[in-house]
Parts: sequence; C-alpha cells; structure tokens
Amino acid sequence: MYNFTEELKKIHVFFIKHKLSIATAESCTGGFISKSITDLSNSSKYYKGSIIAYSNEVKVNLLGIPDNIINNHGAVSEKVSTEMARGLLKVLKSDIALSATGIMEKNDDYSSKEPQVFITIKSSQYQSTYFEELYGSRDDNRKKTVYFAFNCLSDFINKNYLLS
Repeated sequence: MYNFTEELKKIHVFFIKHKLSIATAESCTGGFISKSITDLSNSSKYYKGSIIAYSNEVKVNLLGIPDNIINNHGAVSEKVSTEMARGLLKVLKSDIALSATGIMEKNDDYSSKEPQVFITIKSSQYQSTYFEELYGSRDDNRKKTVYFAFNCLSDFINKNYLLS
C-alpha cells in the first residue's frame, strides 16, 4: 500500500552523487526508516546512522533536548521534532538530519492526542517540519509514516538543493 521504494532509490542516488550524509532520529518508527535506508546496497556511502529516541530520557540525554521543552510542548510536537533534528546534527555530524516523532495509535491511558506524526528535516542552512494525521492501525500508521518521511525528504531535497 505504501510503496516508497522508487522515492527511496532517488534519494539514495542523490546522496551518493552529491556526497552528502544523512542521519535519522526516530521515535515512533522505532528504526523502520533506518532499516529501509540500509536495505539498499551502498547506503553506507551516505548514511551515518540513527538514534532511536523512543523514550524521553533518550531525547534528553542523547539528543540534548531540554526537559522543559518536552514538558511544555509534549514529546509529540513540532518543537520536539525540530529539537530532535537539531540535536542529531550535533551528535552524528551529518549534512542532513531527519527526525520523526508521533503517536501511532490512540491510547486513552496515556494521551489525549490523536495518531499523528511530525517529521523534521534539517541541514545547517535549511529546515522544514511536516505534519500528518494518521487514521489506520498501529502497523499501517508506521508504514504510512515511513512513506511520509521519504516524501518529505524528497520535498526538502527538491526545494533546497534544486533537484527534479
């Protein structure tokens, strides 16, 4: 249903051709984005790695997000998504950072928020954050989020690096 293979191949070629690197900070996707990237041969030429920041503790301790930002905005917010990408650029020193934070299913016990995701893509010069509401099952929403993340990355590349 969410076939991102062709989009990912274009992204793959872009990073290799332009000798740029990317890293990911994933919360709600739990490494699915990095798995998809590393499924392609030669991804080691541009892919630096990932921090799976599923817990707030990892967001704070590894990505350097101040506690008060998470407390004031919530772990699933545009602000935390941008801070994840900012921290990732510092920690893994990639040219481009992609972060994903979201809620993959409704859970009345923990959150009043509906399923949703924020994707931030950041370089030293450019930054874009994207938002998507989600409506499927947990598994379907994770797949949709990965598909969405690669479409956002393509959009970011096309807008900021003048690719078609």
